[in-house]
This record gives sequence, C-alpha cells and structure tokens, in this order.
Amino acid sequence: MKSLENTTVSKSDSARLPIVPGTYPAHVSEFAQMEYNDSIVFNLTYVIAPEAKQIQINKMFLEDGQLVKATNAEGEDVMISASYMASKPFKGGGVWLTPNPAQGEGWKNKKYQQHCESMGIVFDTNEDGETILGEIEENDVIGRPVLVKLGQEEYTKDGQTKQAWKVFSVYPWNEGSRLSADEVKEEVLLEAGAVQAVDPAKQKFQIGKGISSFTSGISKSMKDKAQKKKLDQKQKDATSASGIKLLMLGGAFYTLGILFYAIKKIPYNHFIWHLFVLGGSISHWFFIYIDVV
Repeated sequence: MKSLENTTVSKSDSARLPIVPGTYPAHVSEFAQMEYNDSIVFNLTYVIAPEAKQIQINKMFLEDGQLVKATNAEGEDVMISASYMASKPFKGGGVWLTPNPAQGEGWKNKKYQQHCESMGIVFDTNEDGETILGEIEENDVIGRPVLVKLGQEEYTKDGQTKQAWKVFSVYPWNEGSRLSADEVKEEVLLEAGAVQAVDPAKQKFQIGKGISSFTSGISKSMKDKAQKKKLDQKQKDATSASGIKLLMLGGAFYTLGILFYAIKKIPYNHFIWHLFVLGGSISHWFFIYIDVV
C-alpha cells in the first residue's frame, strides 16, 4: 500500500457534524395539544431557521458518546458556522394552560403567558391591568419566529439511561419574520432532503420510483390514445350508417324523378322532375357533410 503522509483523518473530522447545545433562531413547525385533568398541554415543535448560519459555534465531535470541543494546533477552540443546524426539528417541553384557575392559583399560567409572548402573541388586558389569556390554536403559532435553547435531556427506557435533544426555553426573536405554513414545510423538507441525499439506498429507490412513474405515464398515454382511436372509429361507423341512408334517399329521389321526366302527359312534368333532382342533391349534400367532412 502506498503511504500518504500528508493525508490524515483526526477524531474531530466527521462526515456529519453533531448537534451542539446553544441558542438558535427557529420557527414553530408543529402543533399538538391534549387534555390532562383540568389543564391543556400544548406540545410544539421548532425547526432551526436558515439564519443560524450567522452564528459561530464550537466545532464538536463525538468521543465515546460524549461531545468534545475540537481544537487547533495551538490548543484554541475551533469555531464554525451553525449553518448545518438549519432545518433540523426539535420538540419542546409541554406548555400547560389551566383554564379558570382557583383563587390565588393564577401563577399556574405564568409560564404559558411568557411562552406565548415570546412567540409574539399579544393578549388583551382588562380594566385592572390583568392579562386576559386565550387558548392558542394551530394557526396562531405555526411559522412564528423564536429563539430556542437546545440541550440534552436524560430519560430511562427499558432500564437504560438515554439522552434526547429538546427545546428547554423559548425567547423572543425580534428580528425574525413569521413564515406561512407552506414555507415552514419547505424548511422541514430541506433537512429530509439532505438525509436522503447521503443515503444511496433511498436515492436508488427514488430514482427507480421515478423511472417507474415515467414508464407508467407513457403506457397510460398510449392506452388513452388507443381508446380514443377506437371511440372515433365507433363514432365514424355510426355516422356511416346515417350516411348510407341519406345516399339511398338521394338515389330514390333521382329514380322517382325520372318517371315524371319520361311521362310527358303529366302536367308540369319537367318542373316536378327538377324538384326530385333538388331533393336528391340535398340528400347527397348532407351525406357528404356528415359522413365525409
């Protein structure tokens, strides 16, 4: 084997950079709610916005399942753009709303109020200056800009301790703009598309699916043309039957007209013959118009 002394790979070199904890610009991408006892729990999902590219974060790599900062030859932290974090979705913790709380328990909805106001939702106030809360719905929150604080949460499943990334806190993103539902879907699909692009098996499947759809489309088009041709032929055959009747009718006019032309004793026989000729001509004209033209 030929040695390549200047071609090396370190632990910090990774084909896919790991998620790094921190605060990132995002948009609300999913909305779900459920009732629990006397409260309503709202579960929101956030997708990291493209503006994350403006943030500089520590380059990290995984070592024995732990995040480790990458350093240069001088031992200094390596900083990179957080652009690779864009379009990644993260779920947040449940936001609780207690409708009609008991006297002195209004504090239960303080976190709900702060969370909604961080998303730019404005509630009305009464004459005493108290905030009148409302129950948020999907169209109230989807696409709203926020700053999200990402971190890892430990949980136990099947006796094993595991970790999952989640949004712990939400803050106002004053410079952010709200997106439409379709624009939010596009942001989410960007991440899905990136995953598929590095998966050869899925990519091969998509190409095969595309070829199959293309050939199916050609087959359907040819089948439709054949059916149309068959229908046109049937229509032509039906019209030919009407044409034959007109052709025979015209022949009958001409034949009967000859009798009036031959019998000179009939008054105005020549005039009557012309009428029959006219009838035959009209019949044959309609035959040509319907069956030929």
